[in-house]
Amino acid sequence: FAALPVNATQVLSDQYRLVQLNTTAAVMSKTGSSIAGTDRLLLYGGVQYDADSNSIRRAVLQYNGGTDIAKRSVPENLLRSSIGDFYYLSESEKEVNEIGRLAGQNNYEVTVSNGINATEESVKAISGIHAPSVLHIATHGFFFPDPDGQGQEVRSAGRSAFQQSVNPLIRSGLALAGANNAWKGKPIAGVEDGILTAYEVSNLYLPGTKLAVLSACETGLGEVQGSEGVYGLQRAFKIAGVENLVMSLWKVPDAETAFFMQEFYRNLFAKQEVSAAFYNTQQLMKNKYRNDPFKWAGWVLVR
Repeated sequence: FAALPVNATQVLSDQYRLVQLNTTAAVMSKTGSSIAGTDRLLLYGGVQYDADSNSIRRAVLQYNGGTDIAKRSVPENLLRSSIGDFYYLSESEKEVNEIGRLAGQNNYEVTVSNGINATEESVKAISGIHAPSVLHIATHGFFFPDPDGQGQEVRSAGRSAFQQSVNPLIRSGLALAGANNAWKGKPIAGVEDGILTAYEVSNLYLPGTKLAVLSACETGLGEVQGSEGVYGLQRAFKIAGVENLVMSLWKVPDAETAFFMQEFYRNLFAKQEVSAAFYNTQQLMKNKYRNDPFKWAGWVLVR
């Protein structure tokens, strides 16, 4: 919406300050969120998608498994195939390290999880009282459209187990440590598959999280079902209780994403409200890339 042209020289966001709401109930909420000095930040980036069984098991030892939300999103017998892979995102590591540095300079409590430690178990462990005020995940995201529209579950394997599911909350998600094992159909027994689906996110409890930033491609996409809205990561994080969501609508370029995120957090650490920090960042990016909205208009804030 921000990049829609209204005349020869202006786009919609030049004339209006756009606010996107997840539900009309949010219209009644006039208070804006800002990041307080006592708030805690948890950042994920530089994820290692290829991991051997010993390394990934050592990385998850500190987390308790066996709960309902910690079970695999797709049964292990449907994860055996060899299709595609996730490649390492070097810019994502730089992104979270810079945000972490800025947070430290401003005396915020910040934890950076990267490499083999950016596990699915670690995300699920924050559910409840351990939820951070800010959750930032810089990784690969995915969304698959309805495979056939027939509403019938198809037995499939590897990546196809997600791609062909009738449940739109399983067809969208985020890749975490060791994700390539399951994506290629070679899951590691006894640990999570490394693919955090929207279905799993919807089972988390994150009412204390003021802001979740999904710094990945196509995290704002989903399937529209009747009057129920968009089924995908957007809906899942709102069900979990997150107040504000920053997501992408298409495959965003790495360098511009890192710049966008750094400016956004500078504004947040300057005590700007979340909506103002996002708006000011988008305005800066728009003025810098006026003729290339692909680099800035894909980011949306949903309250």
